[in-house]
Amino acid sequence: MGSIATPRFNRLAIAVGVGTVLATTALVSGCGSATSNSAQNPAPNQQVNKTVPAGSLNPNFLPVGSGLNAPVDAVATIAGGASGDKVMVGGRFTSYNKTNNVNYLARLNSDGSLDTKFNPTGKGLNARVRALAVQSDGKVLAGGEFTQYNQTAITGIIRLDVDGKPDTAFNPPPLAWNGGAAQIWSIKVQSDGKILLGGLFNKTDSSPAYLLRLNSDGSVDKTFQSAGFNGYIKGIGVQADGQVVVGGDFSSPRSNLARINSDGTLDPAFASGVAPLASDGYVDDVEQQSDGKLVIGGWFKSYDGLNEPQVARLNADGTVDKSFAPVGSGLTNPSSDAAVKALSVQKDGKVVVGGDFTAYDTTAMPYLARLNTDGSLDKAFTQTGTGLASNANDLGLTSSGNIAVAGSFQKYDTTVVQYVAEVFGSPSTVVTVPGAPTNVAAAAGDATASVSWTAPTDTGGSPITGYTATGSATGQPTVTCSTSAPDATKCELTKMTNGTQYSVTVTASNIKGASVPSSPPVLVTPVAPAPPGAPTKVSATQGVKGTLVVTWVAPASQGTAPITTYTATAADSKGKPLLTCKSTGVTPPATTCNLTNAVSGTTYSITATATNSVGTGPASAPFVFIPKW
Repeated sequence: MGSIATPRFNRLAIAVGVGTVLATTALVSGCGSATSNSAQNPAPNQQVNKTVPAGSLNPNFLPVGSGLNAPVDAVATIAGGASGDKVMVGGRFTSYNKTNNVNYLARLNSDGSLDTKFNPTGKGLNARVRALAVQSDGKVLAGGEFTQYNQTAITGIIRLDVDGKPDTAFNPPPLAWNGGAAQIWSIKVQSDGKILLGGLFNKTDSSPAYLLRLNSDGSVDKTFQSAGFNGYIKGIGVQADGQVVVGGDFSSPRSNLARINSDGTLDPAFASGVAPLASDGYVDDVEQQSDGKLVIGGWFKSYDGLNEPQVARLNADGTVDKSFAPVGSGLTNPSSDAAVKALSVQKDGKVVVGGDFTAYDTTAMPYLARLNTDGSLDKAFTQTGTGLASNANDLGLTSSGNIAVAGSFQKYDTTVVQYVAEVFGSPSTVVTVPGAPTNVAAAAGDATASVSWTAPTDTGGSPITGYTATGSATGQPTVTCSTSAPDATKCELTKMTNGTQYSVTVTASNIKGASVPSSPPVLVTPVAPAPPGAPTKVSATQGVKGTLVVTWVAPASQGTAPITTYTATAADSKGKPLLTCKSTGVTPPATTCNLTNAVSGTTYSITATATNSVGTGPASAPFVFIPKW
């Protein structure tokens, strides 16, 4: 809805959205102890400033875990200064991230997490909240369909202290609707502290139905008379002069829109001689601009015979402001009747509208749009991706100029937001967690793995502050290694179990937190140090006189380190070494060497061994050779 006339608080309803705010990350593929991709990367720790357009989801306001478990019908923000606005939400939910006792009413922190300092007594409310308002002293007015607070009778309206406990100084009258529960759909606090209620309700003592004014202590204001409304009231706009413009679904004393004086009587001068809204239409929200003009939203096709689909701007006397007009077909929804459920007027005169529509003329605008001061679509306000996934029920402005939206949606584009979110009101530079590191590789060691990576191309708009590598294996404790050096590209996992395969991922962190893990995981199996296996197929031939040319095939296993040396040995029949030669100098070394000083007619038993940094492996099977020159 619109703004409350108080110095510290803004009335509002919140909407969602943020998919495009998070930058795209190049992911690595491959597995094994040393795999990487061929992605091109910038210099490590390159900072990427991300500016997103108005209408993009604010990624810094998101639910924790599963968030709220049902739609939100009303929202009000509480200015929080440097710490950001807190957000009151009311609706059909009963839990936040599976935390119970969040029955139909909750307060969220500026990051979207649950504010546990707002702690209702016992079971709290027992049914749906449809309207919220925050007083200048921070107390919260909630209206809806409830009949109890913590099993104590209370009908449709309650005031809570800043800690969430009932204000015992507020004692409203019992309200009902045709013998059932009252339904309070709108609450507005006047500058004098009196409280206007609109909805579906009546009282047995002949107090006005559908619209009622309470004193600040909750008692009925007897000076406020009935104008004779015969249907529900949902939109209430309080003018600076104390007059009140109300909208809803009624045919008396006027059709769906009327202005009443400060004593509740009808102002006959408002829209005098103007053809009323169609009897099958209704008005859901009314907001007054700073110049005294009125903006109305709801379900209607025309006003005073002019094409005004779902939203219109009126002059102060109730006539149509023809300088505000739709382009083409205006707000539409081909699958159902389009409607504006809530609107908010920005300081620059632009109008944010939310409701049940999917386009403005031919431009897709799912459930949320912003109109220029002439009624045309503000094309600088763009929802990213698929935008909101369902209806916006209530919206308004935060103290920073962002737009809060509440409704029936669970996603904005691909981001889960669970019925309440915040979108940017102007192009904004955002800071998110970084992208995932790339080119991840892992080299196995003795109960260790040396992990390396390349810095992500997207730092989230803030410098990288460190990295963490994680190794996980079935039935084994998870192992990690971290570095706080922003330009680091490796660390070593320790305390691993040899012979067990681990999945290794790496995350990067900045001021906002850790990135998603690198993907897919790299597989590595640490092993105990081992020398090479035995060479095979040893043979010898005669070279020049006194020289035996020995050859072999490299062992099937080089062990846990590269082979650096081969040694061939010729022994006598008793195993006494007589001649040796080595192959070394390159990695891997050649599989041949020359035995010299061999004696013609001597029987030689020739074997070969392989050596790496761990040690020398077993000897090959002997090859018996008798040279004859």
